[in-house]
Amino acid sequence: MARQKLGQHFLIDNQISKKIVESGLFNGCESVIEVGPGTGALSDHLIQNHNQFGQHSIFLIEYDPNLSKLLSKKFSKQENVKVLNVDARFFDLKFLPRSFLTPYSVIGNLPYYAATPIVRNFLELKKPPTQMVFMVQKEVANEMIAKQGKFSLLSLSVQIYAKAEILFNVDRTSFRPPPKVDSSVIKLIPHIHPDIDIDNIDNFFYLAKAAFKLPRKQLHNSISRALNIPIDEVKHVLYKSDIDHTRRASTLSIKELNNLTYIWSKHFDS
Repeated sequence: MARQKLGQHFLIDNQISKKIVESGLFNGCESVIEVGPGTGALSDHLIQNHNQFGQHSIFLIEYDPNLSKLLSKKFSKQENVKVLNVDARFFDLKFLPRSFLTPYSVIGNLPYYAATPIVRNFLELKKPPTQMVFMVQKEVANEMIAKQGKFSLLSLSVQIYAKAEILFNVDRTSFRPPPKVDSSVIKLIPHIHPDIDIDNIDNFFYLAKAAFKLPRKQLHNSISRALNIPIDEVKHVLYKSDIDHTRRASTLSIKELNNLTYIWSKHFDS
């Protein structure tokens, strides 16, 4: 039975499960990690497709202890399958046994409430996967691939670290119990954006979070309120960064935000 507090909606459409697995480019990978396997809808296809996955080690990360036990029992005779009762939001490769080898890929039907932190966690690992194929809430997937002008903090968090592409949509009737919204399957290929200074990433997100604190407000107001800095000083730094202070955060490009971070750091460190 699905547990509502864990956001569980089990995929019951076998054709969709097969399509998701077939969307993964696992050639060349030594290991495959599945996040949120639930009752094993995707896992079954990962294991059954021996031609593609027979030599891989498959690691199933399941947060629900009851489902984790069910999966361990279900796949007990599969030597290349290991089940870990771990919260994927805080997952680290050090949790895996010695049988884990890189390069690796990640796949999963993510619980809606935890999808964003799970995606960010894998993207920010020191050794990120070769690729990720996730099913998430349709609205979240659209936000991940949003273009400049419709950016959000989530858009930045994903696109700084990866190239994102929606593969296909999944109707809510493909789940039990059915959620109130539709889903999308999204592919993420880790790739550091060329306009970002990764060594200054902490300062970048410090400023980005301030800019998006009040997304409907003009930049100078949002940053000033979030960081408790006088508006005139914020306007001055924005001017030096060649950014109109009346713009909204969603209209900034990654390159503009990166440049603003550099000038902001110089201004306040001087």
